[in-house]
Amino acid sequence: MTTSPVIPFNINHLLNFAFAPRDVEKQVSIKASVTNKRNKVEMEKFDKAKVKNTETQEKNPLPSKGTIEHEKPADESQ
Repeated sequence: MTTSPVIPFNINHLLNFAFAPRDVEKQVSIKASVTNKRNKVEMEKFDKAKVKNTETQEKNPLPSKGTIEHEKPADESQ
């Protein structure tokens, strides 16, 4: 007579599966609030005096109105 193999059963696996959606939402919410608190603390500790002052230079500036007017007749002749 052959016996079937015994498969260990863990009730916690079943419970985790049954209650996972609510628990996951709760965990995500808790993690988000903890992360937000950490970010707020880091922002409060940030020292603006250590940041270097820089000048922004546009790599591709928009043409002036005069340049557009100057180039219009060239486009119309083509």
